[in-house]
Amino acid sequence: MDEALRLLTTYGTALGAIGAAVAFVWSVFQFFSVRARDARAREFETFHRLIKELVEPPKEGASLYIDRQCAVLYELRFFPRYFPFTRRTLVGLKTKWSLTASHFPRILEEIDITLNVIDGRSNSVFRRIGRRLHLLPSQES
Repeated sequence: MDEALRLLTTYGTALGAIGAAVAFVWSVFQFFSVRARDARAREFETFHRLIKELVEPPKEGASLYIDRQCAVLYELRFFPRYFPFTRRTLVGLKTKWSLTASHFPRILEEIDITLNVIDGRSNSVFRRIGRRLHLLPSQES
């Protein structure tokens, strides 16, 4: 008991500082963890809203919103977490919409541009190294 009391009196200030530092680091970690979780939730909601706007047909009798769909295709380039899914979806939509190419030439062109951007970003040197080292999943098609 005397030994513990002597340790506390000798190193009490240092132990208190270490405890305060640990508490501070933990609170900073928690803060950034919550922010990252919120950011992922916002990204999820935004991505799914964009996909809905892209593929949901306009209401009965309304004209196609080609400009809106082109803007959605442009915005999909900024969601790298969803690139594999986005790529598969766009390839499927391009196949489907190519059947009526006279109605969708701008959309088909924007799909091609977006696919090229996704492919370029998916095949960066760092991603290839990460996949080679098995740090990232292999590229999905």
